[in-house]
Amino acid sequence: MSDERRKLRQLQALQRLRELQRDQAARAHAMAGQVLKQTGQAARRSEQNYQALMVDYAQRQQSGCELDPGLHEERLLGLLGSREQVLQHQQQESDCRVNVRLRREELLLAQANAGVMDELEKQSAQAWLRLRAVQEQQDIFEAQSRGAGDDGQG
Repeated sequence: MSDERRKLRQLQALQRLRELQRDQAARAHAMAGQVLKQTGQAARRSEQNYQALMVDYAQRQQSGCELDPGLHEERLLGLLGSREQVLQHQQQESDCRVNVRLRREELLLAQANAGVMDELEKQSAQAWLRLRAVQEQQDIFEAQSRGAGDDGQG
């Protein structure tokens, strides 16, 4: 009987572990979602800044404003730097999307594992109750047998 109790305690400990893993996966997924949201906002801001620079540059070109070559080069380098920043933010956002997808998969796996453990715990509890009932029946039968044996000898 103690072996069954030990196994039941081990199963319960494993169930708590799976629940903990599920909770950790849920927190990691939520955190990855927040990082994705922040990264997406940064990407949109850098894209807006780049677009504003491009509009300003186009307006200056259309107005016929001539810049000396040094200022023109500086403006072009600024545009290139801004575009590079946009591309970096887009790459970071893409990486975050992959991270969110991985965290979602981990969460689904952890939820499935926790569900399996819940079902196993229920089944083992039912088996434990059936075992107890069988053992009680055996104890009753043995007691009755001993009682019948005592009556026949006395």
